[in-house]
Amino acid sequence: MEYTLGIDVGTSFSSMAVIEKGLPRILRNSEGKRSTPSVIYFDKDRIIVGDEALELWILGEDKISSYFKRNIGNDYFKLTQNGRNYTAEDLTYNIIKKLKRDGEDELGTVIHKAVITVPAYFNNHQREATLNSGIRAGFQDVKIVNEPTAAAIAYGMKNVSGNKTVVVYDLGGGTFDVTLVKIDSKNIEVITSEGDHELGGKEWDDRLALYLVHKFNEDYGIWLLDNMDTYKNLLIKCEKYKKELSIRNKIVVNLNYFGHRGRYEITSEIFKEISKDLLERTMTLTKKIILESNYNIEDIDGILLVGGSCKMPMIKEAIRNHFKKEPLTGVNLEEAVATGAAIYGELINNKDKNRLTLPKSKKVVDVITHSLGMIARDEDNKEYKNSIIIHKNTKIPAIEKRMYAIETYEDRENYMEVYMMQGESINPEFCTVLGKYSFHGIEAMGSGSALVEITYSYDENSIVSVSAKQIENDKELQLKIERVEEELQFLNNPISEENKTIMIAMDLSGSMCGEPLEMAEKAAIKFIEDSNLSNTEIGIVAFGDKVKVVQSFIKDKALLVKAVRKLKTIDVGVGTSNQPLSYALKEFNGINTLKYLVVLTDGQWYGFNNRNSLKLAKQCHDENIEIIALGFGEAEESFLKAIASCDENALYTSLNNISGCFSRIAKEISKAKKGKHIKIFK
Repeated sequence: MEYTLGIDVGTSFSSMAVIEKGLPRILRNSEGKRSTPSVIYFDKDRIIVGDEALELWILGEDKISSYFKRNIGNDYFKLTQNGRNYTAEDLTYNIIKKLKRDGEDELGTVIHKAVITVPAYFNNHQREATLNSGIRAGFQDVKIVNEPTAAAIAYGMKNVSGNKTVVVYDLGGGTFDVTLVKIDSKNIEVITSEGDHELGGKEWDDRLALYLVHKFNEDYGIWLLDNMDTYKNLLIKCEKYKKELSIRNKIVVNLNYFGHRGRYEITSEIFKEISKDLLERTMTLTKKIILESNYNIEDIDGILLVGGSCKMPMIKEAIRNHFKKEPLTGVNLEEAVATGAAIYGELINNKDKNRLTLPKSKKVVDVITHSLGMIARDEDNKEYKNSIIIHKNTKIPAIEKRMYAIETYEDRENYMEVYMMQGESINPEFCTVLGKYSFHGIEAMGSGSALVEITYSYDENSIVSVSAKQIENDKELQLKIERVEEELQFLNNPISEENKTIMIAMDLSGSMCGEPLEMAEKAAIKFIEDSNLSNTEIGIVAFGDKVKVVQSFIKDKALLVKAVRKLKTIDVGVGTSNQPLSYALKEFNGINTLKYLVVLTDGQWYGFNNRNSLKLAKQCHDENIEIIALGFGEAEESFLKAIASCDENALYTSLNNISGCFSRIAKEISKAKKGKHIKIFK
């Protein structure tokens, strides 16, 4: 029999299930338990996952990792153990690998397919990392389903009579999701979801720990947070205290720290009081999905509690008080998600094979939880916004197409860059940047512009897919996706209606060696960072006795910075018998943007005063190439004014002030308009 393993990778505990003889079955791990602690211990020569790792953690071992689920998809999260770095995806892979191995041992067969659950509010990076974890663990076919959706499936596949509108309240060990679902005899349809991935049972553990820390400090003047080993041990115990308070009205906690002993009684009322704001955060999101979906409290037929943290009595009490009804029963709080994942796997993998083993089938309709957009200019062309392409709560899979006209050139590579966003805000700064999507291979068109059709989509896993083709030749374009690690500084720059092309000409004669070149490199990088690369291409040339191209015109910040850092390796001779003006005239020829030549030099060029060189400078001015001349060292102000487009674009400065001047030049160019000459140093 071919199984699909339903996997609930939880923050605290993970579980797995399959469908066997038409019924869901929770599988036991190699320790004989129905759930596996999401804890990893790093031994010298092996990685230990699950119960043994948890026991070692309780005993005080420090080579432990837990609660890493929140960080999956976060490139900045790194855990170093035994000389190796681990990402949250690496850690999740180890959890899934153990579940797969244990599940196969329990069933006596190899499992090739899996459905892995994720919090409904996971973004694209988090979903992709989870999917990758499953593939790395050895599954050939991996699907993703939202945890509240899986729980709704587990409940909805039972004998639900009539049409019901249900709120799925999912409070796990580290995350919270709330989902509104409609269930009838044929369908399980998600309406909307909200979530908070910094809110889970762990936050309740933290509140208990802080309460005890304050009490101990009141008695002995000792702040237990100063000893992280002691506090870590207290946090582990507080998870146990939380569970005890779920079945008792009060507990007594004994603390011992270097001979100081404290005895503290915690009642369920105290626990409720110190964590009431956490509970309110969950209820605020619950009320929000009902209100924004144009439902009333009276329209809700039931509330399904999911996740081990829902065992806390305060959760059920809050639900009763708000909805005036008891939570629904019929599913196991801690196993509903894995069970629903197994059912979902059976539904999607066998729907076209006439061998569905479930006694009945329902269509599952899920929605996207984050709008997909891109950075664009607003209607007034004054600032950047998140232009939403596929809206939140659209049924998945979803697809949208947009057409764009791209100016093309015969003498360079033509490509298009799109910054993709996830989020509801029109302000890009409040959204998640999925990355810079660059489309390459656009053929130059004689008319100057090419039509590019971009297809945006969410697949069945709610993972983003973007593709493009050129209309004129029906050619699929090559896609390169880059994570955007730097801040999108250009968002704060004023929008210019005009595209710009800038050539930076760096004097690399012998006198520039050492500190002058180091300062010049810093200034050039600052110039790149302060430039609006959404509508500006920058090229870099070095000159001395020869002229060499360091980087042709591009918009790619990383490549430009890389080119600047190569300057110290460029050999153009020790003198300045050559100049960048004739090269600039050649390269700017045929370019219809605003054109700027930014020159940095520490002296006067040999032979510049001859008639031919002066003629080249004037020719640049006549060709609408604005020249900004910046000098230091042996450069003369009269020389700088002779080559600059106007006196205000010539400046003699000190070596330490070069970066500031370059930054000012970049910002002034960003604001430049067609028909108006810039004047930098007024």
